[in-house]
Amino acid sequence: MAKKSSKQELDLITNPEAVADAAIGKAEKFIQANGKLVTTVVGIIAGFILLVFGYVKFIQEPAELEAQDAIAPAQMAFERDSLRLALHGNMSQMGFLEVADAYSSTGSGELANYYAGLSFLGLGQPSDAIEAFDNYSASNEVLGAIALGGIGDAFAELNQAEEAHEYYHKAARADDNEFLSPFFLFKAGIAAEMMGDYREAKNHYQSIQSDYPLSTQAANIDGLIAFCEAKLAQ
Repeated sequence: MAKKSSKQELDLITNPEAVADAAIGKAEKFIQANGKLVTTVVGIIAGFILLVFGYVKFIQEPAELEAQDAIAPAQMAFERDSLRLALHGNMSQMGFLEVADAYSSTGSGELANYYAGLSFLGLGQPSDAIEAFDNYSASNEVLGAIALGGIGDAFAELNQAEEAHEYYHKAARADDNEFLSPFFLFKAGIAAEMMGDYREAKNHYQSIQSDYPLSTQAANIDGLIAFCEAKLAQ
């Protein structure tokens, strides 16, 4: 049996204007009855929007510009391989560590953690490099992949092959990049060999062979695959 239509449904079909007018009338009555509440809610929303705008315009943007100026000398020192100066700065300029601390809420402050990780690696301080990279929130996939690979390098220096393999694998998957992915897959393969896991190493090398055949790492990959197969056959 067909469902009986309600009066409201029939009105909506036969006289939609009247239904709309009635709805508007109910809204007006609600506003009249709750005018103070509505005004308060609207005021809160408007105040929040102004607060966000003010924070971005008068706090966040100036802080970012200031952080960019602060990090520039450290970046120049890094490019000159003056890694200690880049990290720690001096009386006239801030180093990456100070920039990261003073401007932690800015993009340049985050970038300072990334540079600090690279600097610590260059100075042979892998534990400090891991901490710096851990503090870095990647601004893009490429830098994120390099940071993960940097952690892998640090663990490799600490002779922690399993952790190195984990981070090289993460780095290879972080960004599907024709240069970085096979580079980190190759490192993951080497780390797997250090662990004695030749099956896993073979998988990484085969991924290079099939997915990145034009990469530098693919040039001699057949020999590495054959080596892993020989180890597995023993």
